[in-house]
Amino acid sequence: MPIETLLEQILEYLKEGKSTPKHPFRYVTLATSANNEVFQRMVVFRKIENNTITIYTDSRTPKVKQIQENSKASLLFWDYKRMTQIQLKGKITIDLENDHSIWNGLSEKAKEDYTARKTPGSNMLHEEDIQFFQDQNFFCKLHFHFTEIDYLQIGRPSHCRAKFVLTDNTWKGSYVIP
Repeated sequence: MPIETLLEQILEYLKEGKSTPKHPFRYVTLATSANNEVFQRMVVFRKIENNTITIYTDSRTPKVKQIQENSKASLLFWDYKRMTQIQLKGKITIDLENDHSIWNGLSEKAKEDYTARKTPGSNMLHEEDIQFFQDQNFFCKLHFHFTEIDYLQIGRPSHCRAKFVLTDNTWKGSYVIP
């Protein structure tokens, strides 16, 4: 298959991750680094547009501090059934602007993810000890601007791997040895 066709399929597959319920790409591993340490966590992929993936988080989380220190990051997508891995590399910008249309569209349960009285990672004696603000939230968006794609399809008789780099708003790619 021509490399350009593969790129179109990859980008379409990423879009499916956002729009298809229970798609394996809905939950993705976000890797950040700070102080010469690497941190990984699962996040929910909320939007993809113009080589940018949006993630929601509480602005007080350690990942926000890590991104403020080093905006370089990576997202790792894995589909077990298709045996497909997609790694994206790029930079994250933090958007603290109150987006009322998104906030008002969240369920009351989802809003709790951004309204805890204590900061994420704080100690509690019991699971039930968490309390929430009623009139304050720490909702923010992380915009992951990706400029590299590393695609791997595990298969028989052979694997397929390709890499793409975004330069001057144009993707350039090639097949590489897996």
